[in-house]
Amino acid sequence: MLNGTHSIVVATLGEGELLGEMALIDAQTRSTTATAIGTTELLIIPRSYVIQKMFTADPTLRLFLQVILDRYRDMRSRIMNVLDSVTNQENESDSAIHPSQPPEQLITTLMDEYNEMQSRVLEALNGNTDAFGIAGERHNIDGMYKEDADSTASEVSMGNSLQVALEEKQFELLFQPIMDLQSGRIAGCEALIRWHHPELGMLSPNKFIGILEETGLILSVGAWALENACNTAQRFNELSASIGIPALYMSINLSGKQFETANLAADIGIIIDRTGINPKQIKLEITESLLMLEPARAISSLQELQELGISVAIDDFGVGYSSFSYLQHFPIDTLKIDRSFVSTMLKNSKAMAIVHSLVLLAKNLKLKIIAEGVEHPTELAKLKEYGCDYVQGFMISEPITENQFMELIQSNTHIPHTDT
Repeated sequence: MLNGTHSIVVATLGEGELLGEMALIDAQTRSTTATAIGTTELLIIPRSYVIQKMFTADPTLRLFLQVILDRYRDMRSRIMNVLDSVTNQENESDSAIHPSQPPEQLITTLMDEYNEMQSRVLEALNGNTDAFGIAGERHNIDGMYKEDADSTASEVSMGNSLQVALEEKQFELLFQPIMDLQSGRIAGCEALIRWHHPELGMLSPNKFIGILEETGLILSVGAWALENACNTAQRFNELSASIGIPALYMSINLSGKQFETANLAADIGIIIDRTGINPKQIKLEITESLLMLEPARAISSLQELQELGISVAIDDFGVGYSSFSYLQHFPIDTLKIDRSFVSTMLKNSKAMAIVHSLVLLAKNLKLKIIAEGVEHPTELAKLKEYGCDYVQGFMISEPITENQFMELIQSNTHIPHTDT
């Protein structure tokens, strides 16, 4: 796409590569080829990325876009047919098929129609008509276009960088200890992904998980994280056995796209077999919203995981759908109280009551409960008083490396909070 001073070439790599936005959108044959004659910035947009965006777009907008492309391609085809007819007339004498009108007149008519179509689109984009007006107001379409283009370029560039990060092993897992509140011993940990960006340094998940979801890379990165977490859990097991303490469990977050895959349990089963980890030591964390999107399918997926011996925790409990009905229908093992309740319960009596109620609810349903985001001794004491099973947060330890967690296992205690 060449747009004034903002020159962006859009293409896909590999066999059958495409050039141009239209070919990416409707998977038709490309209509043009460009050759760079100077320094050119190349923005790679795979067709799969565009298809995913189209699939999640408003269906009315998809319909409008398809109609516009169909009309454009029809117009271009008619122009090319006339040009071919003129060529045949010049080269093949009287045997050529002659158009009903003089070729020059047909070309003029078609080009007038084509130019009128372009003019109307440009007028709408420039705000010269009410096509984009709401209640008489004009929208800065040029500004919107540039923002969208910049946003897309940034997102696609990040997606490409994430693909490279996966290939070059720039991701790392850190492990945040989870403490058994009654015994004071470490019971397990949560695996948390980090990205060692070559230019931006260490990035936390909130900087890139959304892009992984958008691009579909979350499936590959999620599989990598799961297998690495299982391998690490095995090393933790070996150390725990050598010093005579119980094996620790490994908690791993499962993304929405991972949870939606048809072969979720089978794929996880392969990883468990390959790593040799005891599935009873694996706890998968999902959010409430994933359960409520397609409850019937969710129940089936959770039952398959349960059959493998894997337990499931509901992460950030209390801030999502919070429909208690699913607690009696879904095979889940653990509830994690969201940090927003824990961090405010000392200042807010309602938050305190919610935390206490959630602990009692879990106990009555025979579920384990973990309080997230514990940072102060008073919070720890109150949670212990309420009978909370496990706690996680900077009061216990920040996320740490595998080697640091090994040291924690050997000391069999917690690491004091340190600022990062």
